[in-house]
Amino acid sequence: MRTIPVKMYPYHESLGSALYGKERPTWKMPEPFTESVHHVVWKFLLMKKLLKSINDQMSPFFCSVDLDNPEVKLSPLPSFLRQKGLTSKHVDNWMSTAQKAFREQMSQYTAFECPANAHAWKVAEKDVRSVIRENAIPVLDASRGILTLAGGADDIKQIKAPVENIVLKAMDQIKRQTDSVSEIMNMSPVMFYILQQEGFQKAAQDISPDMKLSFDEGTQKLTITGLPAEVFQTKAWILEKNVGMSKKQLNFPALKFPLNSTK
Repeated sequence: MRTIPVKMYPYHESLGSALYGKERPTWKMPEPFTESVHHVVWKFLLMKKLLKSINDQMSPFFCSVDLDNPEVKLSPLPSFLRQKGLTSKHVDNWMSTAQKAFREQMSQYTAFECPANAHAWKVAEKDVRSVIRENAIPVLDASRGILTLAGGADDIKQIKAPVENIVLKAMDQIKRQTDSVSEIMNMSPVMFYILQQEGFQKAAQDISPDMKLSFDEGTQKLTITGLPAEVFQTKAWILEKNVGMSKKQLNFPALKFPLNSTK
């Protein structure tokens, strides 16, 4: 009969490991892995020089972080294999534990996008930077027509709406400079007065506060300037009021005066 030697070591649950003594097994270092970070968030981390802080927070998990590119590399620290009470469970779970810790860190940062072209960004940049200050970074992708801002999650929550309003206003300004049209309508001063009583100014403001209206009593013409859709909607409102207006023709007899009057 063949004899197979079997070695036995006391296992201590409180330590989570057996006391192997000098015959402790050699564990294999876990493999590094990568985590994708939003490219603008990654730029923000570099700008704020947060690499050391991130690594300090990851050290309890025996993990080092390499921020050389947005595909962030996470590697086990050499001290991982030297920790007391190391078991196969620690080795097997290192990646999932480090991954969870890193993702929790990254949840402190976020990014958002809004439509913007190069012309609009030129108009809006100064105002946007005055809002975000040092709390975020803006990156324009002119090829996609997208402006991305990244920073701390709490800061981004506060600046998102103001920045979107600034950029939207700039986009509208550029669009008006390139796409605005002017339409001229013949209109008597009396009709213009009646339309004003019907709420013409308020209706035009509701359509667009940036639309321009100009009435010339001398030429009896109303000029409407704005985006094509706005001008069309304004003309439709005028025509609708005109059609729905009650009209009645009155005939007055001609008054006759003597050619030569005497007192």
